[in-house]
Amino acid sequence: MNILVTGARGFVGKNLVAALRNIRDGKDRTHPELDIREIFEYDTDGSPEQLADCARSADFVFHLAGVNRPKTAEEYLPGNTGSLEILLAALQNAGNRCPVMLASSAQASLVWRYAGSEYGKAKLACEKLLRTYAAETGAEALIYRFPNVFGKWCRPNYNSAVATFCHNIANDLPITVNDPATELELVYIDDLVAELLAALSGRAHRCDYDGLTPVPGGDFCYVPVTHRVTLGKIVELLFKTGMVSPTGKAKWTRAAVDKLLTNKKYIPMVGIKVYMDAQFEKALRCNVDYEKAGHPRKAVRYQSPSFMAG
Repeated sequence: MNILVTGARGFVGKNLVAALRNIRDGKDRTHPELDIREIFEYDTDGSPEQLADCARSADFVFHLAGVNRPKTAEEYLPGNTGSLEILLAALQNAGNRCPVMLASSAQASLVWRYAGSEYGKAKLACEKLLRTYAAETGAEALIYRFPNVFGKWCRPNYNSAVATFCHNIANDLPITVNDPATELELVYIDDLVAELLAALSGRAHRCDYDGLTPVPGGDFCYVPVTHRVTLGKIVELLFKTGMVSPTGKAKWTRAAVDKLLTNKKYIPMVGIKVYMDAQFEKALRCNVDYEKAGHPRKAVRYQSPSFMAG
């Protein structure tokens, strides 16, 4: 199986490509149904000739390329639809009707706080463009409306408010929250990548939408594991100090942190709220190493000072 990833150097693209490489190279053996041979990484510096070559050989396309931080609002539409049009034209010229996954956004709903969003309008136009292409060619279209994504390799002041908060707090920079009661739907990057791998295996989760809420039926796809939290709660969690160690000691040891982050038996000891707060902190600040067999190690690499220290 040959896989084309556009926007391969972006936040989602880097995480997806890393996961695909692990499967291809035998480091992740939890997807025996996937026989990955080539991973074509295409980004803004790629040539039309390179894209044409990839389009001829691809068995599946993840279209993650797009513009979400243009200099002017007028750039949203051409910046997003333009790259998709070029991709679909390359596939059509190659006579390739392989499945195409589209990274759209919850903003494409154009409801509530997203009403009038220029970025949302551009993503909605991309959805319509891909649906038209699928109807004309018979290719499968997998359209995901991603909520706010956070996790490793997320760029502050670009990809996510969570990344911005973590960066600013870790570097003693001020943060601004206009409305602490604003609720965000968050998806952790590893959960998103897991769903994309499921889609690659033919097991995408399908839905329709009632506003921003996935409902049964329909031709959209969605990530089943998400988290809802207010901006105020995120900031409160990141500033939090003095959490009691599960060993009863005033200072957290590395072993105690690792155990709390990996073992549910500590829920009765510290309580479900503390345990879930720690899981959320892990998702924000940690990477988990993987052994050759694909099993997560207990060792955790901290990317920034832990809120549980001292």
